[in-house]
Amino acid sequence: MSNFIKVGFLTITLTILAACGTNPVTGQQEFQLVSQAEEISIGDKQYPPTKQAQGGELSEFNDLNAYINRVGQKIAKHSHRPDLPYEFVVLDNAVPNAWALPGGKIAINWGLLLEMDDEAELAAVLGHEIVHATARHGAKSMERGIAAQIALAGVMIGAATADLDSGVEKVLLGGTMLGSQLILTRYGRNAEYESDKYGIEYMAKAGYEPAAAVRLQETFVRLSGDKKLSIVDGLFASHPPSQDRVERNKVTSTQFNQYEPKDGWIVNRAEYQKMIEPIRSLKKSNEKIEQASVKIKDKDAFAALSLIDQAEDISPQSATPHAMRAIALEQQGKYQDAEREINKALAIRGDYFQFYELKAKIAEEQGDTRTALSSLQTANNLLPTASNSYALGNLNLAAGNKQAAQQYFSAVANSNSQDGRSAARKLAKLEIAQQPGKYIRIQGQLDKNTRLYVGLQNRSPLTIRNATLEVSLPDGRRTTVQLPQPIASGKAVSIPTQLVNVDAFSAQNIRVRVNSITTD
Repeated sequence: MSNFIKVGFLTITLTILAACGTNPVTGQQEFQLVSQAEEISIGDKQYPPTKQAQGGELSEFNDLNAYINRVGQKIAKHSHRPDLPYEFVVLDNAVPNAWALPGGKIAINWGLLLEMDDEAELAAVLGHEIVHATARHGAKSMERGIAAQIALAGVMIGAATADLDSGVEKVLLGGTMLGSQLILTRYGRNAEYESDKYGIEYMAKAGYEPAAAVRLQETFVRLSGDKKLSIVDGLFASHPPSQDRVERNKVTSTQFNQYEPKDGWIVNRAEYQKMIEPIRSLKKSNEKIEQASVKIKDKDAFAALSLIDQAEDISPQSATPHAMRAIALEQQGKYQDAEREINKALAIRGDYFQFYELKAKIAEEQGDTRTALSSLQTANNLLPTASNSYALGNLNLAAGNKQAAQQYFSAVANSNSQDGRSAARKLAKLEIAQQPGKYIRIQGQLDKNTRLYVGLQNRSPLTIRNATLEVSLPDGRRTTVQLPQPIASGKAVSIPTQLVNVDAFSAQNIRVRVNSITTD
């Protein structure tokens, strides 16, 4: 084994040994690369875009959000990590699901609220998610990714230390998609058992009836048999129920009788049912919205508007009917009316990226570039997406802001999407004259008569139509050559020059300046 390989394996071993820690819930020694400060930082950064990607916070139902947060905070006080900055919110998402990010950032979809019967069952769900945060289940998922990066670096003999660092950094930061990746991760069986067990302990210490966790899991097992329900693709995808978990919860729920309050366990069915009553209305309203969406796709805006009116009558608090009405009116070309409706939606819920996207679209159709730019920028700040970045690039390009356009095109150019490919082409067109070395590979070549040829490879996504190159040798000789024919993306051409009696060293050290270039 070479010294380089020995050093590489030693580095990996020391990294792993230095990363040992104690799990704050189980007390067991485990591999840890993410500190508590990093957990909190990741949660803070990923919580806003992840909420946006999952439907946005249902902020128009303030009383319900306050209620959910109050129950969650009450349980979190009895966790193994009460010092985490816990947050609990309701998302505008009909899929029954709940999730937790590192650092105690927790969300529950309104679709799941309708599957529960009382506050104790809500406590069971929130307690379970709190354990995912306290037991570092999300952090462990990231650490497994980091470990895989380190192991990969160990077998890539010759890789620089900087490459390893950048790999670890990529896993830790992960962009705005990290939160979505974490909440879609399917937890292992042991993680689910831990969350059930300690979640019951937390809720019991907070005074909630432990048996509610059994009832809840029994409900999930029953519902999991119905493949038509969206819950199969929501909660059960990352938290698979089982009869085994029911039986384990039955045993666990009897272990905390000492925490029962003098006036009995908290169940609180009446208040829970009262608090979710607006959600029942929201569900009925959304059914009308879905029907209206079909009518809009069929270009029947008149029928859509009638359904949207019914949806608003059912749930007047909701912002969605106003946004949908804006879409229907925009389809009819009634842009001022559409603008008024999207502004109403934003007045109710002014923190949802899709509402700003729609506002930008309506403004652009009215020729209001300034409002379109600011609205789309707000949308992109809330949730950076390939489509928004590409649209912002186009708007800035149309406004003559080439530098800003380049920044937006650059942000999306490497994404595996149609917008990304289109952005890459427009970025290349903007940059190729100023940064030819980024898109064109040029090298000197010699024929058997020591004549210098210029080898030119097109690494841009464009076809290069014309190019004039000034070629200089180390001895001071220079000449100008022109591209003899168009070069398609990925293709190469060898162009003869007038320079002869050129040695190999000079050919390898030519200097080339692109005087002019045109593309398709």
